[in-house]
Amino acid sequence: MVEHWGANQDVFGLYREGGAIEVQVLFVRQGKLVSNQSYSFDDWNSPTRGMEAVLTQFYQATQHDVPDEILLPVAISDAGGARRVSD
Repeated sequence: MVEHWGANQDVFGLYREGGAIEVQVLFVRQGKLVSNQSYSFDDWNSPTRGMEAVLTQFYQATQHDVPDEILLPVAISDAGGARRVSD
């Protein structure tokens, strides 16, 4: 995958089946897909609150650099510059 304008993005995906949740993160740097990580959870009452918790832990606890754009599968309360993937 290559983005023509050379963006730095973290793209989050969310899949839910029953009580199982999978969050996939794609790391795009200088317009190229360079890596990915996935996280599994047993249950979330709310995908929005769950995604907010994942983002907080992902960027604060793990010291990941915040890219130019963060693309999300659900709207969150404190999105700042993030936008939904479907937008």
